[in-house]
Amino acid sequence: NLGNDAVVFFSGGSGVTPSVRALTKSDKNTTDQAHAIVKARWGNTSRHYFNDNSSTKTVVSTAYSSEHSLLVVGFSTGLFGLYELPSVSNIHTLSLSHSTIGTVSINPSADWLAFGCPKTQQLLIWEWRSETYILKQSGHAYGMRC
Repeated sequence: NLGNDAVVFFSGGSGVTPSVRALTKSDKNTTDQAHAIVKARWGNTSRHYFNDNSSTKTVVSTAYSSEHSLLVVGFSTGLFGLYELPSVSNIHTLSLSHSTIGTVSINPSADWLAFGCPKTQQLLIWEWRSETYILKQSGHAYGMRC
């Protein structure tokens, strides 16, 4: 049954069907949640695009803070954008480098944004509210893995 296969997938099933072993209370809750996901009606409410008619600017890295509804997007051109969700309002756009931003991250308080650019061997931490660099490090001897 397709529905049961989907439930096994969404509930992290191990291939052992619930009928083969006794269900625990945790299994029952997980299975109920999985049935709700499978039977729900899904759709898009809106779409937003970052390409702005540029074939050279692609999204490479992202980070999202659900607590603060902030999305950071790193592009292949060295540009990054900070957006407020769900409206996708642009808060900041800044060019950090001429190379790909390989990694972006948001700290738990969402005050600082971290960026890694492996090709230029740069690590940057930026406080977006005051628009100041907390750390700007470059020139790692053995390269940088992001």
